[in-house]
Amino acid sequence: YFKDDLVKTKEGISLYMTMDDMVKTYGKATIVNGNEYIYEKGNGRLRFIVKDGEIISIEYQTKVEYK
Repeated sequence: YFKDDLVKTKEGISLYMTMDDMVKTYGKATIVNGNEYIYEKGNGRLRFIVKDGEIISIEYQTKVEYK
């Protein structure tokens, strides 16, 4: 989880930037669920929560498949 806007993704996106900034940087999200936008690559996920056009949460996740 990102806790403040001093930390950025390696592509330069941080909290409180706009959804437009996110889309310009990452393109169309792999998964969209309401105000949640998830970008998947390999076993990783980058998850954004957007409110009123502003990024309010960024989280890196690892996909886990249970058998």
